[in-house]
Amino acid sequence: FHVPEAPLPATLRVLPTLPSRQRPVRGYRVEVAVTLPEEHLAMIARRRQDANRLSMLGALDMEGRTIRAQALLDPTTEHVLAAPAAVALVCAGTFLLAGFHQVSSPSLGDMLRGRFRRAKRIRGPSAWSEADMERLHFDHAHIGGALEAGVWRLDMGRSSALSLAPVDDYPLFGGGLLLHLRMAPAAFTFGPRRVSADELNALAYQSGDPPSFGSWSEDAAGYSFRSFAPNALTRVLKLEDHYLYWGLQWAREAGALAKTYPRLAADTKTGARTG
Repeated sequence: FHVPEAPLPATLRVLPTLPSRQRPVRGYRVEVAVTLPEEHLAMIARRRQDANRLSMLGALDMEGRTIRAQALLDPTTEHVLAAPAAVALVCAGTFLLAGFHQVSSPSLGDMLRGRFRRAKRIRGPSAWSEADMERLHFDHAHIGGALEAGVWRLDMGRSSALSLAPVDDYPLFGGGLLLHLRMAPAAFTFGPRRVSADELNALAYQSGDPPSFGSWSEDAAGYSFRSFAPNALTRVLKLEDHYLYWGLQWAREAGALAKTYPRLAADTKTGARTG
């Protein structure tokens, strides 16, 4: 499906998963793809890790031309997945470009060609409050997280942590809810091989079970997966509970997926789809 209302070329695909093709009841995966403007590709290529860090409604593909997100359809969460998928289709590209223009310095070539205009920073209170985080903490007390200054946080050992926090100044949207999963480099290091953030994003799109309305990035401290829910999504009842669950899924599955990356990369080259 093409989305003519989107400011950038956007498509939505729904396709059966490979494992379910031999079953009486098929499983389906929904995929979002937003094509970035040609004139911004050079800037994105120069600042690839900044792009990964800022692209919190989907992840860049390997070529840096398209932002992608995906989710397995489940009868219990279809009503939840529709909302972030719609936001990603309409806003993923402009969200990334607005973030770039707030935090990056333009090159001389960008300025001469008039391709860089610093976006005005938007501020607005998050629709999620400390009371929402307190409710989340109470309902999921068995997980063992902690609540401090309105931020829910779960330490998972080995320099890994998951947090959910209301924020008020993210590019393009202002207020919203930020999921941040941080994992140590050791989780993605297998002998001499270390899986990159770009490879992790490819894994999330190709084979991940948790919804990937976000992006992996890496820095000196390790790896991060960030996903942003703008205020408009607060209409989805207890969306923060679903984001918490998705973050826990990524914490459990990311290392196992990364370990199989060479096989998955080979499958991709031959046109196979694993999930």
